[in-house]
Amino acid sequence: MVGEMAAGILLGPSLFGWLAPEAFQFVFPASSFGILKLLSQIGVCLFMFAVGMELDTGHVRKKADAAIVVSHASIVLPYLLGVLLAYFLYTDFAQPGASFTAFALFMGISMSITAFPVLARILQERGLTKTFLGSTAITCAAVDDVTAWSILAFVVAIARAGSMAASALNLLLVLVFIAFMIWGCACCCRAGLAPRAWNVMSRPKAS
Repeated sequence: MVGEMAAGILLGPSLFGWLAPEAFQFVFPASSFGILKLLSQIGVCLFMFAVGMELDTGHVRKKADAAIVVSHASIVLPYLLGVLLAYFLYTDFAQPGASFTAFALFMGISMSITAFPVLARILQERGLTKTFLGSTAITCAAVDDVTAWSILAFVVAIARAGSMAASALNLLLVLVFIAFMIWGCACCCRAGLAPRAWNVMSRPKAS
């Protein structure tokens, strides 16, 4: 996992594009970035689906309360450090017209979001996805991300809206969209994936 991340940094604009910009443009033309981003998003979605299929939810149900407490507690320290960092970065990096409150909230939440696919890949490489430790870690990271991204949506709505009424409307639209996506995913899983998965699991194993 670390090697893949290092290869991406070395081949990206941070090093390869800085040392040989013409060669970088030849290997990675600007027109290919959209396709590469789309393929990477599809790969991440498929990988996370495979990890979810391997996850032992029995371990999660036993310690669900502890996982929720640990995940929310893990947000506090990065959030406070992000707000403290915003105090030093606000003057040089904040957008014109952005309030310090919105900037500090954004920095705090940005520092609190977990690299969920990276954690899942590490656990899979170590063979921990079916263990109690791996299931708990995945659950904590998932709850952490859901909470942090929800708060981030709230912060963005406040920063972009000109009034509290507009912020409330934006948040309402976000909640409606999330509810619709959850309902759609549940319907698709029940109608298509769940019966097929049950058929595969119920097949007798070859001796």
